[in-house]
Amino acid sequence: NIEAISAAQAKDHVTPSDFTGASMMFKGAVAFYKANLANWAAGKPQEETAPPFMRTDGSWEVLPEPKGVGLVIAPWNAPVLLCVLPLVGMLAAGNLCVLKPSEAAPATARLIAKLVSQYFADRAVVVAEGGREVVERIIATPVDHILFTGGGEIGRKILALAAPSLTPVSLELGGKNPCFVDASSEDHLRMYAAEIIGTKSYFGGQFCQAHDYCLVHDKVFDAFLAILEEKVAALGDRRKCRMINCRHAERVRSLVRGQETLARPTVPLAGDLGPDEVPLTLLVSPDVEALCMQEEIFGPLLPVIRVNGAQEAAEFVSRRPKPLVAYCYSEDESTWMLFRDATSSGNLAVNAGPQRMQSNLNVGFGGVGDSGFGYSIWGRAAFDDFSHHKAIFCGKKFAGSAWGAAPPPPKSGA
Repeated sequence: NIEAISAAQAKDHVTPSDFTGASMMFKGAVAFYKANLANWAAGKPQEETAPPFMRTDGSWEVLPEPKGVGLVIAPWNAPVLLCVLPLVGMLAAGNLCVLKPSEAAPATARLIAKLVSQYFADRAVVVAEGGREVVERIIATPVDHILFTGGGEIGRKILALAAPSLTPVSLELGGKNPCFVDASSEDHLRMYAAEIIGTKSYFGGQFCQAHDYCLVHDKVFDAFLAILEEKVAALGDRRKCRMINCRHAERVRSLVRGQETLARPTVPLAGDLGPDEVPLTLLVSPDVEALCMQEEIFGPLLPVIRVNGAQEAAEFVSRRPKPLVAYCYSEDESTWMLFRDATSSGNLAVNAGPQRMQSNLNVGFGGVGDSGFGYSIWGRAAFDDFSHHKAIFCGKKFAGSAWGAAPPPPKSGA
């Protein structure tokens, strides 16, 4: 089905549309679940902590059990992958599942519905196509756990819809992911620039882990800016990034308005761009109150800001809403520790790009604060998120309470 999925995503302007790489990630996740699920699902014996006089003959365990019916609300930027990865966690935990693919990728949503009906004839998994009204109706049913992947504004609305039924929610949001570039050798600066610009170009910036802005050490600011600009210019026609639709392209372009003099390279004339295209553009030292520094960009723009060192960069990050990922590119281990201890983010990537952060299924991936909560994408963390962990005590003899059937406790000093 890889070719069909790739074709549907291309029709919907998903970037990248080719599902080959994502399918490999999905197959790896399935294999990981198969290898570990029996152990995860087994009850885990627990040690006794009560004082000796309260203990009775029996045993403790914690047993994962399904929550019931899960709802996965997937985004448009990875419409298949972010349906099927959480789905595996939902099914592994023993739940039934409703998939709600993004209405902004209609061809892909139709294909998902077709494939799910083909492979889940027993309706353990069903697809609900549509927009806001469909989501509202499903949540009101209600369901037993909701996963939403997308922006914070809609995430807050999902929480409000879930509140009347107290339905637990996992939010996989984004945020303004900072990247600190420390004073480094030219070879390292070129490597950092290749990673940042390559990632922005490949996804058109429409990726929750994309570098949102760069904080660059004053000692290498000019040199690094020149390398970034060189990398952008080298893209040629690939500098033009196709957005999911014209409305999103207009939203991203609006972040540049009033900032045109800061753009590097120069923004092409509107007549040279398609209505759904935005050029990959650096914005040099924008005002921190500008829209491009207040909103998650989710597009091919990259503000570049000068700082006097790692301490100022860490303080800059810590004063702002907590991002999904913070990137720290430095050869100095003390800087790594500074970012580990003095900043808060869902995840921290030291000398690594987004792909490395997706490569360990033993590690849960999720946000904190404004970037969400819960670990619902893969691995043991997703299994735990979609399970209720039931505490069980089995007494060989009846264990009464002090205010009920238990004998009185021994007197002090007895």
